[in-house]
Amino acid sequence: MMRFQTTYYESRKSPEEIQAITKRSSNRNFICKRTSIKSISWKVLKAAFFIACATRFTIQSMEFYMYYRTYPTTTNIEVSTQGTFVLPAVTFCNRNPMPRIRFCYRYPDLCAEPDDISDFCQKHPRFCKQETIPRVGYYTRKSYNVTEIVKTLHLNMKPDPHSHFLKSNSLREMKITFVREQITHNYVKCYSSNFHFYDEKEPEIIKMDPSIIDSAAKKLYEFSAEIAEEESFYPWITTQVYFFIHSPFTSVNPFRKGIALKSGYQYNIDVKLEEEHLLPHPYHTDCTNYEALWIKNNKTGPRSQQMCREVCELSSLRQCFGCDYHLTMVERPNICLDNRRCNEKKQVLGNRTLCQRNCKADCL
Repeated sequence: MMRFQTTYYESRKSPEEIQAITKRSSNRNFICKRTSIKSISWKVLKAAFFIACATRFTIQSMEFYMYYRTYPTTTNIEVSTQGTFVLPAVTFCNRNPMPRIRFCYRYPDLCAEPDDISDFCQKHPRFCKQETIPRVGYYTRKSYNVTEIVKTLHLNMKPDPHSHFLKSNSLREMKITFVREQITHNYVKCYSSNFHFYDEKEPEIIKMDPSIIDSAAKKLYEFSAEIAEEESFYPWITTQVYFFIHSPFTSVNPFRKGIALKSGYQYNIDVKLEEEHLLPHPYHTDCTNYEALWIKNNKTGPRSQQMCREVCELSSLRQCFGCDYHLTMVERPNICLDNRRCNEKKQVLGNRTLCQRNCKADCL
């Protein structure tokens, strides 16, 4: 028979040890609670962020759906060679203000023989067929009446048959406008066909039919320019004609963007007529239907984006200088003096910038 004896020992600890153990336990509980609070806060933050994103996404989806229902996006691409197109405008500008021989015949007191005729004829032999030249201060004593008379005659809106260099086989009306030429710094008379920048008339149209193979049926314009070199008013400037093809509702400067015609050449120009249709707001093209707006405003206002910008330019320059300062294709130019200054240039240019910001792209 075996007996087991168990002896129990009581462990006694000092108060300092008990206090240390209690303190460690409290620290562990505090750390656990702190970690739990951080975890809950992070979960709440993530939930709030998710709810905000979901709400914003829902709102945007509803807005897109409303836009889609209001402005359904349907893309139709149609390529056609048959239809009605607006004819382009054609502008011709002659650098020569008027024929020299004709001017000297009408105003003999404003013309004279060159001071050194032998030297003059050596430099400008084409002028020796007619010995007298205008008294503009070049090889002659200057007469200020020449400038005034030339300005008066040149700015006359009635076509002068003796100075009209352009001939056309059609009965189209040629509109007279004036463009500032960069060499002489004078306003030059230009002739335009189908140009409707300032009037209320409708532009000419053409119907294209691919079944018609006769090239004459699709001929848009035919012009001929006749200019004699000896008729140049200024001996040091070569007589030159420039032309440019553009929209009926835009103004251009053929001296900068046009083509200089050479004597004795025949020019055949192929014109490609295209139409690009854009969409107004809220689409990203954000265009303006100027033609519809023009009809709505009783046929007043701009008929193209460039015309809108030109109107802003025109009003600002006239407000600034009180005259037509370097304007393009004006009908009745109020010519500025060379010493004219603008006192409110900064304010006027600021108003012009604000005005031109509203000139959106054409829908057509």
